Amino acid sequence: MAVCNEAGGYLAAITSQTEHDAVAEAVYPIAKQGIWLGGYYDGTLASWKWINGEAWNYSNFDAYALARIPTENSVLVMSHINHNINREWRFSDKDCCSKITVCETNFV
Repeated sequence: MAVCNEAGGYLAAITSQTEHDAVAEAVYPIAKQGIWLGGYYDGTLASWKWINGEAWNYSNFDAYALARIPTENSVLVMSHINHNINREWRFSDKDCCSKITVCETNFV
């Protein structure tokens, strides 16, 4: 996350299937284990949020993630990009994140 902040951006928020597919294709050659996205679980509100404040109106969790209960330390990852045709999402502990970081900015 610090890398994104230093570049004037934030971790990527994926709010549509089109955006999801574009990010997955862009990182496919380098992100064998997955990428860290800008989603986090707000334990107080018991809901997922995007770090940039965009509305949470799209998700692509896999069956494994849907069967688990996130904790207040849960962050979003797009996992197993090279092995999973749908490049579905999972969540991990905030301290885990050895994944590749994907940033976005509001530059015009």
